[in-house]
Amino acid sequence: MKSNMHKQAIEMYNSAGMWEDAHHLASKYMDSSEVSKMYIAQAQRLEEQGRFKEAEKLYISVQEPDLAISMYKKQRQYDQVLQVAELA
Repeated sequence: MKSNMHKQAIEMYNSAGMWEDAHHLASKYMDSSEVSKMYIAQAQRLEEQGRFKEAEKLYISVQEPDLAISMYKKQRQYDQVLQVAELA
């Protein structure tokens, strides 16, 4: 952080699957729209890999539960749709 390498630190946390730590840093050092774009893109990559629960966490962390609901609908995981809808 002292070397102003915020993005690299955030990417390091993301690649290690430490979403909460990465989100904390991103929220502190990046514009909120940048954070949203980054996390939506990351969630979409996780979705493509079949890592739905992790993708859901990212969608929820940037206040986009509709994207998580849509993801689960595509997978016909309707019980998960209901769970996310209850959280929203």
